[in-house]
This record gives sequence, structure tokens and C-alpha cells, in this order.
Amino acid sequence: MQQQDKVIRQFEDQIDLYTDLAGPESSVVPFLVTPYLFDWLKEHEAFLAERTPLKICEFGGGGGIVLQMIEEELGGQPLLVNAELVGQYGQRQISDSIRFVQTTILQAGLANDTFDVVIARNVLHHLIGANLRQTRQNQGHVFAELLRVTKPGGLILIQEQVNQRPWACTLLYHLSRLASRLKLRIESFEVTPNTVIAYMTRRQLEALAEASLPRAHWQASQYTRRSMPLRWRLTVLMSNNGDTLLALRKPQPAPASTARQP
Repeated sequence: MQQQDKVIRQFEDQIDLYTDLAGPESSVVPFLVTPYLFDWLKEHEAFLAERTPLKICEFGGGGGIVLQMIEEELGGQPLLVNAELVGQYGQRQISDSIRFVQTTILQAGLANDTFDVVIARNVLHHLIGANLRQTRQNQGHVFAELLRVTKPGGLILIQEQVNQRPWACTLLYHLSRLASRLKLRIESFEVTPNTVIAYMTRRQLEALAEASLPRAHWQASQYTRRSMPLRWRLTVLMSNNGDTLLALRKPQPAPASTARQP
């Protein structure tokens, strides 16, 4: 609970960053989930036709920026849910159509097989545990929870910032934890007493996904390298960051076998 409280305080401090459609977060962090979703739906017209209204849930949606993009593209057709850890964001939703639910991606408390599309965008590196091992367990558990709340045949989209150097992922975790303990604040490097991060490499992220869902059920795995500001490149640690998009499809249940008649 102590680690969760730290994450809540971090995002309360940064509420303006994650609720302004034209703010710095939207200009720095690429939106990979929305263009992929729109293209996928065009290629799978039957999916959209059979699931009206489309039920979409984003975990950690902040002010609802991504959900509003989806609403505008699909003409107000989907039912939208923002499952967000930080309660203050409930008062800052961009669209009145978004239903806000305060919960955690680790134990959502939502019913099984509820949503047609589930999204988690840059959430996993904030799932800090008491140590790095527990943090990785939290990150791995996400996939099982997202599969649980997704309907059979539904789509899971995960966009996650990754660092392609394993040693940098580990070092950044320990340095950010040390900075938090020392209550350091360096705004230019986004260091605050409440900021602890645990990046993964693309390969580590894919391994966690594959542990819950075989690759045969994956729709895509895409990597986009980020153009990092000079101050981050100079540190070397953040010079090789990018975003991985995973598109996973929950398997349909196998048809019941019919006993052979004598």
C-alpha cells in the first residue's frame, strides 16, 4: 500500500500534465494505441458490427485523452470507462461520456469478460513493489488481469515505454528509488520524492506477455524509438528509450466436443 500511495502522490502532482489534450505529455509521448485500434477495426468490420455498442476500458487513463480520441473517431458509439488509480482525475475527465472508476490495474474489481477493448498506456513502469523482484511480479500480473476483464475474442492494447538496455532499466530503478528516499526534486529530469520507475526492455515486456498469452494469439508487437531531448541523451541511461505496442487477442473458448452417438 505504501508504494501505491507514492504513485498516487506522483500523479496528483502531475495532474495538469495528464489532463490537458494540448499539454506537454501529449506532445512528447506518442499515441500508438489509437491509430492501431482504428486501423484494426477497419480490417475487422465483423468485430465492430457484432459488438454494438463497443465497450472500451482504459486503465490509467488520466483525464481521458485517449478515450476522447476513440469517441471522436467512432462517432460516440462506444461505452467508455476510465479505470484510474488517482481519484482526483475523476473531476478532470475531458468528455462527459467517460465513466470514471477509481481502481487499480493489479486488482480491478471489475467483472470477468466485460470489455471488447482494453487499453493500458505507459502504466507498467509505475507498478512499483517493495523491491525490483516484486515490481516485476506486479508487471507480469497485469496481463492476467487484463485478460480476465476482456471478453473472449476481445482486443488488449498495451503501449509501454521501454529502455533497450537491461542494465539501464535496473540502474534507473535503483537510482529513482534512492532519489525518492533522499526526497530529491530535480524538475528538469522529472525527479521527485514520489517518482520511482521500473522500465523494461522490449524483450522483457514481451516475455511477460507471452507467459500469460502464447504468441499465436498476438495481433502485433511494434517498437518505435523516441527522439529524446538532449538532457536525457547526455545521461546515457535514457538515450535508448522507445515505445512498444502489444496487441493481444483473448482466445475464444474451444467449442464443446460432441459425444459420438452409437
